Amino acid sequence: MATRNLCAVAPAPRTPAEDVDGLPEGGAAAARAAVERLFPGRYAPVDGPHGDVCVWVGTYGETVLVVGDAVGAGEARVPEGWGVYRYGFQTVALAASFEVEVAGRRRLVALSPESVDHEEGASLPFEAAFRGAVGVVDADGLCVAAQQWMFGARADAPDPAAWAGPVAPHAFRPAGAVAGAGGSGTEAAVPARNGNQPGRAGRPGRFSRFRRRLGYGS
Repeated sequence: MATRNLCAVAPAPRTPAEDVDGLPEGGAAAARAAVERLFPGRYAPVDGPHGDVCVWVGTYGETVLVVGDAVGAGEARVPEGWGVYRYGFQTVALAASFEVEVAGRRRLVALSPESVDHEEGASLPFEAAFRGAVGVVDADGLCVAAQQWMFGARADAPDPAAWAGPVAPHAFRPAGAVAGAGGSGTEAAVPARNGNQPGRAGRPGRFSRFRRRLGYGS
């Protein structure tokens, strides 16, 4: 099973969920304009069938949501005063992380199935419900809560590919990539749920809800 590093990134002037939950998605033209503004020259729109080279974009007012394999925001031209909200998921190790940078402050949490592996900055408001006296009480819940706090109520699965289609429906590929590379060229224009990937035996209880939602078994 190939390793995938899925990431959702949202440059936004406020917590992205406020716009994602409260505004309609802006359409293909708005997505193209946002990508060119934030990542000039990096991505090209996909107007037909495509493969795994794609990222997916949704716009909600000023908020831009970008989801795909190892999507980064370090090179994005983020307007002054905006924050950047990131969530990442590594499909083989089942490791996750979330990061928020706003007004010079940064919060970063990296999780494995049983523990917090690394953290920086002050806790965000939603975290307290998932932490006990030592470590993380509910790693599954903490990751989904982070997604929903950042990206809205429809972000309800650990792998961003599972929820990206409804909230980030517009497909792009790296500029210069061949359309359909990495796939047959006949895939649907929304991310797959990875349900065709083999189970990972011998690890019961590790991110169990994550595993079931992604088709890895119980």
